[in-house]
Amino acid sequence: MSIHLLEIPNEAAELALWLEGHLRGTELHELVTECHALHRTQDSDAPELSQVLGSQASTVLDSGLQCLSFEQLAQLVQHSELLFDLQDLVMIHGGPHWHAEESAGSEKSEACWQRIQEALAPTKPLPPEPPSKRLLPKIVAAMALGLIVAVGYFATRPDPTPQVAWGWAKPGALDELDQLPAPEYLESLAKSAETWFKKRPNSKAALAKRITEFRIGCDALIQAKHSPLNPEDKAWLIERCTAWSGKLDEHVAALESGADVMKTREAVDETINKLMKAIRNRSQTVSVKALNRPRILGSSSRYAMIWESYWSERQRTSEPTVTFQSV
Repeated sequence: MSIHLLEIPNEAAELALWLEGHLRGTELHELVTECHALHRTQDSDAPELSQVLGSQASTVLDSGLQCLSFEQLAQLVQHSELLFDLQDLVMIHGGPHWHAEESAGSEKSEACWQRIQEALAPTKPLPPEPPSKRLLPKIVAAMALGLIVAVGYFATRPDPTPQVAWGWAKPGALDELDQLPAPEYLESLAKSAETWFKKRPNSKAALAKRITEFRIGCDALIQAKHSPLNPEDKAWLIERCTAWSGKLDEHVAALESGADVMKTREAVDETINKLMKAIRNRSQTVSVKALNRPRILGSSSRYAMIWESYWSERQRTSEPTVTFQSV
């Protein structure tokens, strides 16, 4: 298993490029899980994304993370769940910088990695670094150790397999949604997650059982077909659900370590509210894409089917959108 944090740069400019690569990629949930394994910060301790970006939010949307200071970038790493909010923000509202062609993104990543290798090469002594930057390698080592412990814990503990009659884990619940259009499918998933709030357990055992049942629902959602979704939206949903599963595991571990039941329940509430908000935001994005999607007459014809297949593949490979002039 590759540990992403072992590759984290020490310089602000390189760290910004490194984070941008993860925001554009498909492994962001792995980086967030690694950060959670070390920091284990409560949701109530995390700042809002707008507080971290400050007055540079519009610049980030236009030209990326290069405008942020090392301290701001470090906050995004420490409170790594903010990276999911930032990913949604830049993918929906970001400028051309965030939607460059794949080849351009690959060239930037290779250039960034080349600079990192040159910086690590012991060719000449480096000037003394500020104390905050000298601590970064120790932080990374501690995070890697914490991740190994966490993986060992969750890999060896018993896998709960009780029957669950609510939420995503309810037998047949996800299969019933497969005939819906993509926006309604995502909205129905968010409504199903709301069933968490129908019971309010106030004991340690009851709360742990309720969290575990929701966690089983996350596993069911990860393994579902997601027939209404295109490959991009399906990958996004699976990535997010994997991250949410890790967060729920952290809540259970905190409860087993003696955390206050009511405070833990509030933290779980906040996690589930965030996941419902993310799914509903994605539903709105899918609706906008559907409205902007070109159509041709005779949707049942053979030519229409060929066009639908061509357009889906064009969207998947992120090629420039074809603009049609109405007659």
